[in-house]
Amino acid sequence: MPLFHSAPLPLGEGSIILPGNWGRIVTAIGPEHPKWEMEQIFERVRVERFPNLPSRLGSAFCCLSEEALRFFVEKASKSKFPALLYEVELVDEDASRHTADYNLIDILFPEQTHETNAVRYWEGQFRYTFKDHPGWVCEEVITASPLRITRRLA
Repeated sequence: MPLFHSAPLPLGEGSIILPGNWGRIVTAIGPEHPKWEMEQIFERVRVERFPNLPSRLGSAFCCLSEEALRFFVEKASKSKFPALLYEVELVDEDASRHTADYNLIDILFPEQTHETNAVRYWEGQFRYTFKDHPGWVCEEVITASPLRITRRLA
């Protein structure tokens, strides 16, 4: 099953994306990183309540569909770098993984907290519904497996 990943770097077919790059960036920048607090809360909730799931800080990220990846890159990502889009596959099919709605990474409603979103994220059942995109699913897969580039998307 193909998966989909974005990266700011041009990568060739067969290139390997190692898990943990996001975690290395967040950790290196520390509390000054805009997602530091959120990632600390998500990691604490994972360790306390869902220890069998892979850490976001040590994982590779991908989407189940090209459409979900494009939506993430165009609407949800706050990256200052242009994103290149890739079809990828898991190097290790047996590596731990988790699928969740990436909209939970940002607070969607004022009454929500990172704590609430973290629990929903790790439970893996919540899916945000967009009025103007019925049936749209914004899922990301986090995995302890490296990802192998199978092709670059146009």
